[in-house]
Amino acid sequence: MEVLKFESWDQISDKMRSERDLSNADLSGLDLSSKRLAGLNAENMNLSGTNLNKAVLAGINLEGGDLRGADLTEALIAGANLEDADLTGADLTRSRWIGVNVEGADFTDTKTGGAQGFGVSWGSAKVPPAAAPEMFPIQMIVAPILVVVGLVSLIAILLLRRQKR
Repeated sequence: MEVLKFESWDQISDKMRSERDLSNADLSGLDLSSKRLAGLNAENMNLSGTNLNKAVLAGINLEGGDLRGADLTEALIAGANLEDADLTGADLTRSRWIGVNVEGADFTDTKTGGAQGFGVSWGSAKVPPAAAPEMFPIQMIVAPILVVVGLVSLIAILLLRRQKR
């Protein structure tokens, strides 16, 4: 099992342009604040001690990942697989979790103040967070859906009017 050690965001970004598989990559200790890691297979990735403040982790497979001591403050984790990941001592303050698989994950000693979640079964974690993130207010989920439905409807109406002319 080859481990790819990255030293900078530029190296990671270059690699992501050519392939979407960063399994076993070592990104430990890097500053990835406000960066977007999306659509990746990142099984067993080492993100221990990494600054992921305000980062977006979407559609990413972090099964077996090492996120011990990672700073996920205000991060968005959506549609991600964190099965069997180790988040011991991670800071999840004000992070948002949407549709994330945390089965078997270890949240020992995580900070979860102000964190919110929707569609996350915290009870399936090996060690759930001491204080599970609050549920998202339903309007935060429904409002964007209604906006999209409204826009699609408006486009459909405009297209129908154009065809009638």
